[in-house]
This record gives sequence, C-alpha cells and structure tokens, in this order.
Amino acid sequence: MEGRELSWRRDGAYLLRSNPEPLPPDLLWRQYVQLTEVEEAFRVLKSELNPQPVWHRTGPRVEAHVVVAFLGYC
Repeated sequence: MEGRELSWRRDGAYLLRSNPEPLPPDLLWRQYVQLTEVEEAFRVLKSELNPQPVWHRTGPRVEAHVVVAFLGYC
C-alpha cells in the first residue's frame, strides 16, 4: 500500500497551522512528520546518553547548544 493511501485510511484528523508564508498542505505535512522523526531521534539519543540538564539564559547560547547537540547526533 502506498504511503498516501495508507495515511488516508488511518483514523483521526490533524489540523496544522503555520505562521510563515502559506505552505502547500503536502509540504507542511512532510515538515511536520520530519519534525516528529527528529524529536524521536533526540529522545532516543537522550535516553541512551543520560545527559544532565543544561540551563542557558541567552538566545545565542541556546542556539549554540542545539547546533552542538545536532552535530553530535550526526
């Protein structure tokens, strides 16, 4: 069964809203699915490494931490 057909047959419904310029619905859905996959990968990584909390108080430090964590994951 093809991916779209399988998605169509599943129960439930989603309403996705986005604040950037209006995106085509299929692109918005793919980006949402990609986001959930990345979040799952970070959850798995976090559970395996058992990291300690890191508290950043400025935007640039938070962004730097995310970049370093992503590079470490790659």
